[in-house]
Amino acid sequence: MNLFLLMTANLVGFVLGVDGVRHLLTELTTSYSGWTFLVFACVCLYIAIQVMFEYREEEKRRGIDRKC
Repeated sequence: MNLFLLMTANLVGFVLGVDGVRHLLTELTTSYSGWTFLVFACVCLYIAIQVMFEYREEEKRRGIDRKC
């Protein structure tokens, strides 16, 4: 959820603005292809986050402690 909030804030602040985000959300939620894309994007983001967490755990197991 945190990742989605950060992405939305960046879209509003740097890319689309409030009206653009409103239009994007309307397009994503009113058609079958929009929902398909939204579900696919959520699954891909979830997998990427899990891979990142596993990568950081592997670094800890090897004794690498990054402060980032």
